[in-house]
Amino acid sequence: MALDALLRQLANDAGVPYAGLGEDGSCTLTFGDRTEVYIVPGQNDSRIHLIAPLPPLPEQGSELLLHQMLQAQTLGISTEDAYFGLDSTTGELLLFRHLTPAAMDHLEFRQCLETFLDVHQEWCDRLGVSLTPSEGEAQPREQAPLHAPEPPTLALPSNALLV
Repeated sequence: MALDALLRQLANDAGVPYAGLGEDGSCTLTFGDRTEVYIVPGQNDSRIHLIAPLPPLPEQGSELLLHQMLQAQTLGISTEDAYFGLDSTTGELLLFRHLTPAAMDHLEFRQCLETFLDVHQEWCDRLGVSLTPSEGEAQPREQAPLHAPEPPTLALPSNALLV
C-alpha cells in the first residue's frame, strides 16, 4: 500500500483525523504525550525511514551502553531490524528503521510500528528515561529539527496500536 493509505487507515482505526503528508512526503506520529516517530521518505527509492529520538546517554556508564547498543543492532536481531545513529546537526541519539510501504498491508505496517515503539521503549528504559506515563504529568520532549517545513502530525492515543 502507499504510505498515505497506510497512515489514513491507522488514523481511521484510532478514530483520529488524518492531515496527510507534508510536501516532502514526511509526517510525525505522536503516541500519547511522549513518543514521537518521524516518517521520512527515502531518497531515490521506495523506502521510508522511521526515526525516533532517544534520551541522551547518561554521564556514567555511557561507554558500556554504547557497546550494548552496537552489539544489539548487529544483524538487527536484538533490535527487530532497527538501528542506532546520531543526528548530524544536533548530535542527538536516534533509533531508525527502514520500511517499504508498497510491500505491506496496513496490519503489517501497524505491527512494524508497534515493534519499533517497543524497541524504542526498551532503549529509553535502558537509558534511564521511562516513557510510560506515571503518577505525574508526562514531560514534553524538545522536538529535533529533522524536517523543514514542519510536517503534519498524526496524534494517536498511546494505545492506538493495541488490538
